[in-house]
Amino acid sequence: MRSLTKKITLVLPLVLMMSTISPNSFALEKANMVSSKKTIVNPSTPTASTKSSINKTNPSIPNPDSIFIKAYQNFLTQFKEKSKTPPNITFHISPGINPKLLNMMEQEVIAADQFWSFVRDTNRPVEVYLADDTHIDDLISNYEPTLTSQGKAGGWLEDIANRIKTVDPGLFGGGSPAYDVNNHANFMLHSGNDSQYGLGLWTQTPAHEYTHTVQRYLLGNNFSPLYDWEIEGQADYIGASFAGRNSLAAFKATWANLMNTIPNPPTGGTWDANKIANWLKSDAINTIGPRTGAASEIAYVLGSIAEEYLFANYGFQKVMNYYGDLAASIPHCMNFDASHFQECDNSRQEIFQKDFNLSLENFYQKIGNLGQIELQWGAKYKKFGTTSLLLLEKTPWATNLKTQPKPDPLSQPFAPSYYTLTAILNPLPNNDNGNTNNQNTNSDNQNSNQNNPAIPGNPLPLSNSLPINNSNPLSNLNGNPNNPTP
Repeated sequence: MRSLTKKITLVLPLVLMMSTISPNSFALEKANMVSSKKTIVNPSTPTASTKSSINKTNPSIPNPDSIFIKAYQNFLTQFKEKSKTPPNITFHISPGINPKLLNMMEQEVIAADQFWSFVRDTNRPVEVYLADDTHIDDLISNYEPTLTSQGKAGGWLEDIANRIKTVDPGLFGGGSPAYDVNNHANFMLHSGNDSQYGLGLWTQTPAHEYTHTVQRYLLGNNFSPLYDWEIEGQADYIGASFAGRNSLAAFKATWANLMNTIPNPPTGGTWDANKIANWLKSDAINTIGPRTGAASEIAYVLGSIAEEYLFANYGFQKVMNYYGDLAASIPHCMNFDASHFQECDNSRQEIFQKDFNLSLENFYQKIGNLGQIELQWGAKYKKFGTTSLLLLEKTPWATNLKTQPKPDPLSQPFAPSYYTLTAILNPLPNNDNGNTNNQNTNSDNQNSNQNNPAIPGNPLPLSNSLPINNSNPLSNLNGNPNNPTP
């Protein structure tokens, strides 16, 4: 159970993206977050009286703004285009997991893989490890040996296990580290077997973690060009959209819930347009690499709003083209090397300006205005945000999607655009096979072979920099130029 009286800080590697939620809390608790003072709502099984009081169309709950509904409509349009091909996913299932919980996890992961097929082909392998919290040690014993030293950095899996055993014995969450020893995308999901199936911020986690897989695919495991809000904001927005995809009312409930997870502004008071814009600008200026603590939690929520704006105004293909274009910044960003921060920031700001015809300065002000509206809306409808989604929509994962695990058919694990934009022509495998010249230790963000740009995820020497290239059609992202949307 989540404790509000103790500060819980997880120190995770920069390569890890993770989200967690306690079973008795509708407030999503992100990785590296110090527990904030929030009102906790204990979910319960819906009663007949509760069901009769909920109108599934919810005309009394207005949309917060036009951006909200436009982004949601664009998501649904893109979702309808998802591939029907069984994806190349291998599930590694620990014993004892509740069959209902297992089905939810599997179906949502498969749906996410098929949704993202317009960027990453469904024939690319993904390894997914699943367990209930009482078998977290089994998951770790099977999962950890497959990870590179980069993927294991910081002991993040042990931190999760320790937290489950000592603080939160029902924690639901996941983690998405670097590609494994076989250069396969991978992530893990875990939960208490009695988790509430109607939690919007519970059902969003599989799609959230899969989104990090897509980000890694486009950027070759190197997140250094991404701002905090771009990493977690996109994953949270996609996760929320998945959770509410069968009903606008369910999406409103999920969004209202998410808006109420933001900590108070570091400067005190309440969030307004200027505080939101200034925080985003400060986050960009002062950091290179993910934040921790309350600042990380802020990035999740404000990042979700920022991604909502981008998806509403530019659509999914253009936004993901932008993420792919950011690979051109990797030689400038040097794997979170702070000494190259200004060079890195100049590069990614230029790419943002060219792709969206909008400066980041002006973008942050727009998000400030939008964020003020949506956070106020979320506060007004906070109680509605705790509604069980099972009262508002058909169960999203009530499907029978299948997988088709098979050998990796492709020699390059990352997007073709990644190799083009970083001038990597013949990458070596990123594994821990005993070859010290090819081993990525990632201790303190230092690499044992920093001068070898051929290792995926390594910092690239500036001599290998390419001019910023904004011609990045999606047909070049998923490696299938003749059929970018299977």
